[in-house]
Amino acid sequence: MLNDVLQSWKVPARQSKETSWEQLIQCIDLQEDEAKVIPLYRRVSVWAAAAVIALLIVGGFVFSGGSAVEHLASQDSEYVLPDGSKAMAKAGTQIAWNGEWDERNVTMTGEAFFQVKEGEKFTVSTPDGEVSVLGTSFNVYAENDGFRVDCYSGKVSVTRDGEEKIITKGLCVKMRDGSLSEPFEMAQMQPSWMMDGFYYTNANLVRVIKEVEEHFDITVNLSEDLKEREFSGEFSDTGAEATLQLIAKALSLDVKKIEENSYELY
Repeated sequence: MLNDVLQSWKVPARQSKETSWEQLIQCIDLQEDEAKVIPLYRRVSVWAAAAVIALLIVGGFVFSGGSAVEHLASQDSEYVLPDGSKAMAKAGTQIAWNGEWDERNVTMTGEAFFQVKEGEKFTVSTPDGEVSVLGTSFNVYAENDGFRVDCYSGKVSVTRDGEEKIITKGLCVKMRDGSLSEPFEMAQMQPSWMMDGFYYTNANLVRVIKEVEEHFDITVNLSEDLKEREFSGEFSDTGAEATLQLIAKALSLDVKKIEENSYELY
């Protein structure tokens, strides 16, 4: 399987990165011929996996004593974990696990969707809280501007500072004022970052603006008094200014264009 190639591949001594890359691609092709791989979502392809392994060649992965596996996703990437569970990581996400897999435990910052194979407890640890399941699918958002868990199947336990919330399919929980919120319903049937367009339910405005900035390659100034606001809504890719106008209208705010590719929301 492709995951076996990723775990075992080493760059031969005195061999160029270009030569190693060619050999690795041939190895991936052979693996694809032997086993039928069904992608979790249409965005996932062998080239996304190949991009992950390319980082292995140039030192993107870190192996500590042959046990720790760490990665910073340069693009949306899928990982097959040692127990067969899957993690789809958004670009910019840091994700790590024990290569010996003596415990089903993954640490991460960023955003990732997990499809967990049934078995012993599976845990995702983040700086803001811990998510534990037996077999389910869920999305975890853990950035400096917030922490949120969305459950898409099964049952999920979310804990923070000794406080626990249980969520089931269609429910989510997030951090508000330093503590976990009560579970509430989400509108979308899959993570918004994996869909075309923008879909949000009680999302922190800082997170929404951050994703709009990344998508349109713009900067948006947001005053401090707006950083605790939440936004619910959906819109397609209608351009940077039109998108900001839609957000502003929903929150009774105004948008001002400061200069090319720079805006202010107030």
